[in-house]
Amino acid sequence: MNVAPDLQQIILFFAFVAPGFLFTRTYLAYRPRYYKESSLFEQIALALIGSAAIHATLLGAVAIGAFTTWALTKQTYTLTYLAGFNVPIADIPLHILAIFLFFTAGYLVLSLIVARRAGIVLGQRGPSTNPRSWKWWTRLFGENPPENLLLWYTILQQEALQKGILRPKLTVHLRNGDRFEGYLNRLKLVGDEDNSIELAITEASCYPAAGSSPIILTDQIVLLQSKDILWLSRIDTIGSSPTSTIATDAQTS
Repeated sequence: MNVAPDLQQIILFFAFVAPGFLFTRTYLAYRPRYYKESSLFEQIALALIGSAAIHATLLGAVAIGAFTTWALTKQTYTLTYLAGFNVPIADIPLHILAIFLFFTAGYLVLSLIVARRAGIVLGQRGPSTNPRSWKWWTRLFGENPPENLLLWYTILQQEALQKGILRPKLTVHLRNGDRFEGYLNRLKLVGDEDNSIELAITEASCYPAAGSSPIILTDQIVLLQSKDILWLSRIDTIGSSPTSTIATDAQTS
């Protein structure tokens, strides 16, 4: 089926890239927000690799089906016979063209479904979140490389959990001179170019820079952004005595 070369290249390009793009957006949406945001190059590379893997899987299934058909019927079919690839599109019978378009559209839809399902499985229930049920993955591809985790997450959450501290206590000094003390509720990477972090603390106490009386915010959740933080520290408390204090620069990502 002869089509204008430029139009054919554009159609093939979008048909190839679309599954990988959908896979990338679905997969990255399930990643925990303490990962550093993937760069544009990494996202493009992931989309191309995902597209190649998805198309290889589907075309492999088609090849197995074609080989099985040949083994059972002993009949040989060619693409020229099936769809008239060597004739202009205007000369192809409408019923043949309709069948060709139907299978093409079905393949594209199937590739998008596989891309979305693969993004959900690898992002939500992949080897990094549930390694025990993915032993086959480790045996086939080897151990996963170290994750590109934020220093914020490593110090404020991961190390605290390793010490058995479920609610790390923080002291946060803001650039305007105010100081907050409270327990870490959650942190989240906003994902902009500066890797801004959002902190949420509970049972907080605010000490204004003006030196006035502290404000107790026990029934509230205080939200802070890294761009407003001058420095902060984690206070590890085991029993009744603090054991260590770790300071983190607010601009370190």
